[in-house]
Amino acid sequence: MAVSGGGGDLRELASVYTHALIEFVSRPEEAGLHRAYELGRAGLNHGSGVLEVALLHSRALADATTGAADSERLRLLNASERFLIEVLSPFEMAHRAFREAKLALQRLNGALESHSRRIAGALHDDALQLLVPLHLAIADLGGRVHPDVLPELERLRALLFALESRLRDLSHEVRPPALDGAGLVPALRELAGNAGRRWGFAVDVEADSALDDRMSPAIEAAVYRVASEALTNVGRHAHATRARLSVRRMGSGIACRIADDGVGFGENGAPKKGFGLISIGERVAALGGVLHVQPNRPRGVELTIELPIGGPAWRH
Repeated sequence: MAVSGGGGDLRELASVYTHALIEFVSRPEEAGLHRAYELGRAGLNHGSGVLEVALLHSRALADATTGAADSERLRLLNASERFLIEVLSPFEMAHRAFREAKLALQRLNGALESHSRRIAGALHDDALQLLVPLHLAIADLGGRVHPDVLPELERLRALLFALESRLRDLSHEVRPPALDGAGLVPALRELAGNAGRRWGFAVDVEADSALDDRMSPAIEAAVYRVASEALTNVGRHAHATRARLSVRRMGSGIACRIADDGVGFGENGAPKKGFGLISIGERVAALGGVLHVQPNRPRGVELTIELPIGGPAWRH
């Protein structure tokens, strides 16, 4: 139902809309309102916007009232108003459904963050505590076995230390203590350092001094998760030697940008819709933000998210 273009489709649509409106204002019956509703649904399904519908209606109304007597104009305008309201009702329902879905996603994000805290605590405290008896048992065995077995026990002890280190790293990835304690920027610096060591590329961090003030946990967690997912994508796919993570305030929002010097999008010049990028897009959309992915000149990929930080959803 797009009206911004030209050609036969537009003329045909304008003709159908005008005919339906003229028929309704001449005989304002229920069938005409049903037709108006179906026109609205068709427009919504084809990606039309409210402004496009308003323009279409304005043009049709001019045709419908041409030559009408002054005594008839008020009746025609009232009928056309009923017609337009019915056309726009599918848009209103879609808007309400989107708003409700957005609120549901925000509640889901909150629940996921709460689960993340519990999982991080279980990894850091409960799982690590389970390894303590193993350390004690190995130490006890070391004093009672043949010396030839000691090198094997040392290898087991080294594996336990490596397991402890990985569990500690995982607990920090799930819910970094710095995010709850020091705040977003220290958590991002810690994340960058860990990602650089894990994947073997340097990560520079630039942060706006305005971010020294704490934001809502939902926003801080979202920025951290996006940065973590983006750096993981760089490590797995980009073959980069350096990445830059920058975060800054922008009016009533926050912007986070991750750029790398890796291989970029490949031959077709478009980003691959992998699980990581889909996850980022869904997380950002749930918070009313936007995601931009584009080439990073002269090489690599640049990913930017912008999130609003005003309003009741973002209060502490």
